Amino acid sequence: RRHTRYISVTGVQTCALPIFAVGSTWYNGDKIDQGKVEVYMSTDTGYVIHQTLYSPTPETSENFGRRVGFMNDDETIVVYSENGVSFEITRVDSSETTFDSNVLRLIDSATDGGRIDIFDKYANNWIYSESLSTANQVGSNYGRGLAVGNDTIIVGDPQYTVDSVTGVGYLYIYEKTSGTLSWSILHSEASKPDLSKIKSVFLYNKVKNTLVTYLDIVDPVQGKIPGARS
Repeated sequence: RRHTRYISVTGVQTCALPIFAVGSTWYNGDKIDQGKVEVYMSTDTGYVIHQTLYSPTPETSENFGRRVGFMNDDETIVVYSENGVSFEITRVDSSETTFDSNVLRLIDSATDGGRIDIFDKYANNWIYSESLSTANQVGSNYGRGLAVGNDTIIVGDPQYTVDSVTGVGYLYIYEKTSGTLSWSILHSEASKPDLSKIKSVFLYNKVKNTLVTYLDIVDPVQGKIPGARS
């Protein structure tokens, strides 16, 4: 199983594969202390940086990478930003009403509310996929506690206010369908034929055993127009 340990400025997460992720919360990029996460992979000569993850919305003192976790059989990396802008999705009719095929979403943001970002692995790299929605209470320490399972993320919000009482706390449980990523293929292009493998095209009379004529190979999409020879 995976083992997680956290230190003061860096979250470290190992996974079942020869890979581990390290959060560097005081990294200065476009913003001071915006943070980053570096993913290391084992090679014959030792561990090397395979990929660096950055916040989708870099902010000053965001501390991106305070907590890091692997899930979904290591196909997904979960990253906690201590002071990231969080958001809450406005739902209409218990989410039964959507707009523009659910592309348009109404959200309410909270600066420095803490945010958890999801990076899914497509091909060989982890790509930002989504940020988890919260109830948007600034200063409630959303994400102070974080536990990641294979298909579940549990987030603590210890200073959450309920009925004007501060510090009651709140626990978020996010679940997803096993083996799925945030994005899935809707349409894909069919594979193109390799024209270089076609040596010639011709008509042949099987009754007379004679060659009738040669034909041209035409595929304008790949730049093969009538009369052009490769």
